[in-house]
Amino acid sequence: MGNSNRKTLNIVLALIVSFVSWIYVVYNFDPTCEMKYKEVPIKFVGEDVLADRGLCIAKSSYDAIDVSLEQRRTDTKNISTENISIVADVSNAIEGENGISLEITGPEKTEVIGVETASISIKVEESYRDDFDVSVQYKEQIDTKHEPYASNMTYERVSIVGSKENIEKIDKVVAYLSSSEVTDENKRFTVEPIAIDSKGEKIKHVVILPSEIRFTAVVGTVKEVPLVTNIVNSVDGKYNRTYEVSNKVTIKGPEKIIKEIDSITTKRIDISNIYENTTVDIEYDLPEGVKIAGSSINKKIKVTVIKQ
Repeated sequence: MGNSNRKTLNIVLALIVSFVSWIYVVYNFDPTCEMKYKEVPIKFVGEDVLADRGLCIAKSSYDAIDVSLEQRRTDTKNISTENISIVADVSNAIEGENGISLEITGPEKTEVIGVETASISIKVEESYRDDFDVSVQYKEQIDTKHEPYASNMTYERVSIVGSKENIEKIDKVVAYLSSSEVTDENKRFTVEPIAIDSKGEKIKHVVILPSEIRFTAVVGTVKEVPLVTNIVNSVDGKYNRTYEVSNKVTIKGPEKIIKEIDSITTKRIDISNIYENTTVDIEYDLPEGVKIAGSSINKKIKVTVIKQ
């Protein structure tokens, strides 16, 4: 072996020895490290108690905070924000501004050594309540031809309690299933419904009653069909009413039923007593075994009123 090759080999061996020595020192003489975890979500406990008292959280100064842990280096790859618990108990809050202490704990063999804040401020207001249909959907979009079809639901509508602002943000209420869980055979599920906005984001600080629903689900077929409206718009000498509504609707259900459906008709919807611009929910006259698919949930009739 030439001097040049021997020199290169010695350098490589020296680097390997240095690296191994560093690993040994770090894990034996300096086994802990400090790690900062950003945006750890706060779990609000007791919002159902507030709802029972006709109250709700209207605003919170924080919904997530940064937390620093002292932990073993060897555990770092196994710890994430999901392993850190931050609890805000709001059950004793009263109407108005409230200061709430946070209970923060890390995983076993860790120590909380720094937090963005140890307490938060919440604003509690009188609550509002509204009812919504529950749509059973996949968590992930797999295709446009299939959706879970649910039957034997313990509840098809839920009540939601929250601030007026948060209630108005709700686009729909969904019970999510993973596509891998749903097959062509009936299977029973228990799911917590969630309220989402028009962007699909979960709306915080609302209480859904009941908090869980049970149903049977199979893979359903999706189909777009013409929508036949049955809208009563009586002539009024003082007001001129016009309306806009989609001429199609997307439905879902067992394939053998859906393939026989050529159109869907609405129930009788009377707009004769509407005196200002508004939107009206569409009530469908659905055949047995047919449901409205996710893309058509919460479609409405837009009514425009002009005083003569």
